[in-house]
Amino acid sequence: MRFLYHSNAGHKQLIIDGEQYTHIYKSRRAGKNAILNLCNLRDRRIYAYRNIHIDRHKATLELVDSKDYACIARKPAHIIWAIIEPKIIEKTLPTLNELGISKMSFFYADFSQKNFTLNMERMQKILIQSCEQCGRNELLEMEILRDLNDALIRYPNALAFDVAGDEVSEGVIVERLREARSVIIGAEGGFSPSERAMLKTSIRLQSDIILRSQSATLFAASVLNLL
Repeated sequence: MRFLYHSNAGHKQLIIDGEQYTHIYKSRRAGKNAILNLCNLRDRRIYAYRNIHIDRHKATLELVDSKDYACIARKPAHIIWAIIEPKIIEKTLPTLNELGISKMSFFYADFSQKNFTLNMERMQKILIQSCEQCGRNELLEMEILRDLNDALIRYPNALAFDVAGDEVSEGVIVERLREARSVIIGAEGGFSPSERAMLKTSIRLQSDIILRSQSATLFAASVLNLL
């Protein structure tokens, strides 16, 4: 674990309680003389704190040092992902965070189950835990869009991955991703005929293997991470 998150990191004194207290002092068994490194995931700094008082339910920390700390995505990388089963999205988020995706836009595709609802607060917590583990000290931006048309209005230059798209080589995919930096991924089953009619550009791999929505997202994120 590279650091711990606290929204008030940077203040001269902090109170640690609740779940975070349990995690630090019971699960991780931090000693009373331990120096804790905290980030607020906003200002690209890391703050060192020492304990000045610990009781059974909370701890009071005092700031002793701080320094610049920028572990962020190298370049903008944007995934526009049709909403699929929330637990699959939640499971995939930490990997997308580690791969340096800077923004995730979720939209309801024609093949999305309309009863699926994303818990943005829970997803934010998952991303915070991922940042603590991998060391990234900026939060991946997330938003929910109404549908594909809304996504295309906001991001008209995004490139779509689709099983019915133009079959192109790996080199062409790389160049198009390098230019677009923004990728649209459909739900399981891809895009409906009406959605395909909206797409100006869509591509697919030179392969007979059909990727799941989750696999296509991770593939696109991995390529974007290299560019």
